Amino acid sequence: YVYFHRVFNHRDAVVKGLMEAKLIDAVEPPGWRCPACEVAKVRRTHFGASGREAPASPLPWARVECDLYGPIKCGDRNGFEYLFALICVSTGAVFLQPLRAKSEAVAALWAFAKWFKIWASAMEAALKLPLDSLR
Repeated sequence: YVYFHRVFNHRDAVVKGLMEAKLIDAVEPPGWRCPACEVAKVRRTHFGASGREAPASPLPWARVECDLYGPIKCGDRNGFEYLFALICVSTGAVFLQPLRAKSEAVAALWAFAKWFKIWASAMEAALKLPLDSLR
């Protein structure tokens, strides 16, 4: 169980689901607690926990999670050290934009807006949604 807990990025629900589906053969040790998970536990209220979060929506890109990763020194010949990421909550689709500096994050957000404007009508057609329902 401990091995699978680590392999699946410390996500107990995934491991238990695989155990229930009999895809892995593991037994959770009684009273076992992962030391890394204990250290990483959030001990305060999350930002936005007041119930003012945007409602869940089945429409793609209606709600996104955003993050900026880096610096990652990977020896990129173009000098990219950061990665701007937007993840669609409803579909899990990812928009990634490499950046040379953190200060380019606003430009990356504009790049996403431009990309979305170009592809919104194609997404609406593929999902058989009314025109302009994603914009």
